[in-house]
Amino acid sequence: MISEAWTEHKAIREVMMFLQSHGISTLFAVRIYKEYGDDAIRLVTEDPYRLANDFYGIGFFSADKVALSIGLEPDSQQRILAGIKHVLAASRNFGHCYLTASQIDKEVNELLQLNLSDKLLDLLKYMEDEKLLMVRELAQDDVTVEQCYYSKSLYFDELYVSKRISGIGKSPEIDKDRVESWISRYCEIKEISLSDEQASAAQGVVCEKFSILTGGPGCGKTTTTLVIVKLIEAMGLKVLLAAPTGRAAQRMMDVIGKESKTIHRLLG
Repeated sequence: MISEAWTEHKAIREVMMFLQSHGISTLFAVRIYKEYGDDAIRLVTEDPYRLANDFYGIGFFSADKVALSIGLEPDSQQRILAGIKHVLAASRNFGHCYLTASQIDKEVNELLQLNLSDKLLDLLKYMEDEKLLMVRELAQDDVTVEQCYYSKSLYFDELYVSKRISGIGKSPEIDKDRVESWISRYCEIKEISLSDEQASAAQGVVCEKFSILTGGPGCGKTTTTLVIVKLIEAMGLKVLLAAPTGRAAQRMMDVIGKESKTIHRLLG
């Protein structure tokens, strides 16, 4: 038993010393060993960037430090591909589903401190062929088509959402003149002043099966939502209100006067 334990802990010790010598904390080193076992040194050496994919809390920057510490060249293809994947995945934090080649070029050059302009398109084509990213063509006009590059998860998320929306069904038959008249009367009675754009948005929402009402802070989304809710109720339909956070749900409830739940609570 002592001999077996000594052999087992010798392997663990070698892995821990290797990982910690390249800047990985003890906590992550233990998690990495538990996941990879005795293959940890080989797997991390072959592809340090897999750490960012396989372990929550180890991002691109930590994996990149390990890669450079191991001796990976700063301009190696492996590092550049990992940088492109990181840039595409991180773009969601800024509200983007995809990036164009010029946007990727700018972001990756800043991230890796390299100039990739001359070989970026070849790398993107390689990643497309290897299914490391997804591409969709966006028509700018009758002649120009722009390549849109997606991280795989966002591409399939967007595809799923679009299929669900397209399957909702046809838009209802609504008397638009009657809706417009109701909005005008309601706003006059309640002394609400809607801009033409807000009134058009309220009318548009009830005339479609699926709508998105969007705009910057303070542009009148909540007031418009109030009118939309009252209009839908006047049409004899049921309304459910939900928001991503409790604070946003409370704001809707204060303005509209109806119960609003967080999305989690609404879905149970």
